[in-house]
Amino acid sequence: MQRHYFLIVFVALLTLAFAAPATAETFVIFPIKASAKYRNDARVMTKLLRNELENLPQTKVYGTQGESCSDVGCAKQIRKKRGVDAVIVGELTTLGGQLTLLLDAAWADEVYSYDTGLADVTEFKKLRGRLAKAIRNRDDWAGGRGVDSVAQDETHPYRNKVHGMWKFGLAMGMVAPMSDTYLGADYLIGGKLGFRYEIANVGIEGAGGYYGSSNLAHGLKASEIPIELGAHYYFMNSDISPFLGAKFGAHAIFLDHRDTDDYYSVDDDRQDYWMFTVAPYLGVELLRTHTFNINFRAGYQYGFVNFDEADAAPDDVKNGAHGVFFQVGVTFGGN
Repeated sequence: MQRHYFLIVFVALLTLAFAAPATAETFVIFPIKASAKYRNDARVMTKLLRNELENLPQTKVYGTQGESCSDVGCAKQIRKKRGVDAVIVGELTTLGGQLTLLLDAAWADEVYSYDTGLADVTEFKKLRGRLAKAIRNRDDWAGGRGVDSVAQDETHPYRNKVHGMWKFGLAMGMVAPMSDTYLGADYLIGGKLGFRYEIANVGIEGAGGYYGSSNLAHGLKASEIPIELGAHYYFMNSDISPFLGAKFGAHAIFLDHRDTDDYYSVDDDRQDYWMFTVAPYLGVELLRTHTFNINFRAGYQYGFVNFDEADAAPDDVKNGAHGVFFQVGVTFGGN
């Protein structure tokens, strides 16, 4: 009886040992270091590598918890401090016009290095699958390996899109009407709250806000609520990045008649309009490679609206709503 008891316990323990799930490998990946010119490329590569590792089975990637690290020495210290299996640091450099990605994975017993030659981020997308597996499994990685070494089944065509980033921000702006438009307003001034999705060199954004006019001629005042969607192209990825774009909008415009006693009779004299706009613009963004950005832009906004029914507005100022606009804004997030 006692023999049967020990046999049952032994079989149970053996079953649990084989049934227990494998322990997940844990990593911390720090942002890949690069010069200002290639900082955005390095940021995208860091995100792609992190996502690829997280998609591997039995693999967990933790955040940096606000710490910074770019060399093997601090990687070893942070690995021990955080209790993870490995800490990954890297640098994106150039040699002879070609990008070279140098990664180091600091494990408890050894540091594994990965040297990869690239033309651009597109080539890294093709390599990221094999690279993530090599880091996870501590496989050998031939020095200077390039995109030609990637097998077709490792390119992940269904995930071949560069991961983008979301940014949020606010802006102050002014519209300077031309040719007595906006019923003769000197200018309109206001603010917007918006969001932007950036992928590679393209930014797609939407915004909404409020603009009010200065005192208009002939006892009128105008205000508007813009809802806009636009896109622009960055000519470079650096701390000073010029861009060119266009936006389209639907603006709700409110016209109020001003009484002689300086009060508004909104119920009786306010008239509402919808105006559709198109506006090409150009600008420059400062600190584009950081989590806080400052951008300036200027352009020309043309609005399609008919003010012919506006009470108290003379004929010579019923000719639409268009003019030059200026805007300064800040955005947060993305890196």
